[in-house]
Amino acid sequence: MLKISNEKFRTASKQLKTVSERRFQELIAKFPEDEIFDLPETSQKETAKEIVQQALLSAIDSLQNWSAVNDGREYTWADFKNTTIQHLLPPLTPFTVSGVQIGGNKNIINATSITKPNVLHFGT
Repeated sequence: MLKISNEKFRTASKQLKTVSERRFQELIAKFPEDEIFDLPETSQKETAKEIVQQALLSAIDSLQNWSAVNDGREYTWADFKNTTIQHLLPPLTPFTVSGVQIGGNKNIINATSITKPNVLHFGT
């Protein structure tokens, strides 16, 4: 959802590159009818409500697809995220561990963050 809004900001102004989560929440709460929520590729005028609904439906679809690919296994954040810890020298794959059961995001203590698709490193 934030991605949709950031694209609008980028096209509206070359100086404004992104919108913070806090500002985005403020726009949703105080200005839900603002043109920032309108998708230019559609003929109707979207509001924050429609954008939030689209984001939720997209998340549900993503989880259902993940479940189908993973033999109907119940969704857990750790399994969906599939944290992988690689050795600092990538060719040393015997020292790589996948499927680490860890939750959270990059803004917490002992956090992980994405450095490339599906590979996360601690403390970055």
